Amino acid sequence: MSEVAVFMRLPSHTEASAPYDSLRSGVAYAGGVAKVRGEDTIAEVAPRILALHGCRVLVAGPWRDETARPTVKQDGTDYRGLLTRPGVRLVLNEAAVSWLPLHHTPNHKKGWALKPGEYTAVGLLVVVDDLACCASMVNRHDCGIVVDADDADAHLNALDYLLGSPDEPRRLGTNGKRVVLQELNAKAYAPKLHEPYERLQREAVVP
Repeated sequence: MSEVAVFMRLPSHTEASAPYDSLRSGVAYAGGVAKVRGEDTIAEVAPRILALHGCRVLVAGPWRDETARPTVKQDGTDYRGLLTRPGVRLVLNEAAVSWLPLHHTPNHKKGWALKPGEYTAVGLLVVVDDLACCASMVNRHDCGIVVDADDADAHLNALDYLLGSPDEPRRLGTNGKRVVLQELNAKAYAPKLHEPYERLQREAVVP
């Protein structure tokens, strides 16, 4: 999915976002739960986050393989199951930090993940791995932290830092929400889409 397609769908998320305040707690992961999507990283990091900060990883999404079963049932995770889009937004509005621990696969390396856009649209900063598209968005707009995809300790260190420094998640989350409202939305992208279509129409005309 392209960056354009992702951010054309985000206005409803920004409109339904809750204020970022001290009532937020824990880390949100929304999406399918499977090894290629980092469920092994979640399984390793979640109990350590619980021990360090007394909060859990909120997981919303379907199991994609049987290895997900112990992950979603262990201490440190709060599994909410398969939710509707409004239900996912409610989970995101509870969390202090969002997380996308995808592993390197051919699809993940080339594709544009929807989740960073959904997370930032509700004012959450995002911890993402070093996949090209996700990392480029986070680095360009200063709306999260990029870590080594296969290094669970790097994920833990980033989450630990953010959960212990509430002003930083608020700052990064504000940056992300601002860029969605100002740049990464349908109204802003319309002119960018209009010019290529006009050019293709001109080229298709037979003299």
